[in-house]
Amino acid sequence: MDHKDKKTQENNGGDNTAKTNKVDGFRVTTKRDGFRRGGREWIGTTEVPVSEFSKEQIKQLKAEHGKMLIVDKCKIEVAA
Repeated sequence: MDHKDKKTQENNGGDNTAKTNKVDGFRVTTKRDGFRRGGREWIGTTEVPVSEFSKEQIKQLKAEHGKMLIVDKCKIEVAA
């Protein structure tokens, strides 16, 4: 075990696995890098927790689905 792994283990109370929770999110894939919608610039495929968007931004993303963005619901693991 190298120094980094040992430090991670110490930070996790001796457990070698990080504590995570699954939250609702969107997996957004843009057809053109740099496309902007929902208050963000999209590049490639990005997973973002739903909680980071306003209701208006979610409407914008859903309205763009199938045009310049592919927007799918997903579960995202986030640090607890």
